[in-house]
Amino acid sequence: MLGKGGLYGAAHELEWARTLRPGHPEPRLNLALTLERAWQVREAEASYRDALEVCPWYMPAQLGAARLAVAEERRGEELPSWLDAIAIGGDNGAWRRWARARAAELPSAR
Repeated sequence: MLGKGGLYGAAHELEWARTLRPGHPEPRLNLALTLERAWQVREAEASYRDALEVCPWYMPAQLGAARLAVAEERRGEELPSWLDAIAIGGDNGAWRRWARARAAELPSAR
């Protein structure tokens, strides 16, 4: 559905998948990505956080949450830890560099 532009149908199916897999972050992450594409930013943020509640170290959710927070200029208390996790443990050099650069821009950076 998502590939064909059916954002709302995909979101509905992902909500269903979330209930079927309560201990897995993937449906929550995919829902967040879908909600972002539908310009539902607050709901996407909530879904990223939901994924991180299920699995706090889940790198794709940390990356999505951090990327969205930076894009929306929201500097919540979790952002520095997400950026640190990405800068250290990210499996993509470009994303590690992005996280280090964003962390250096934070007010508390030295």
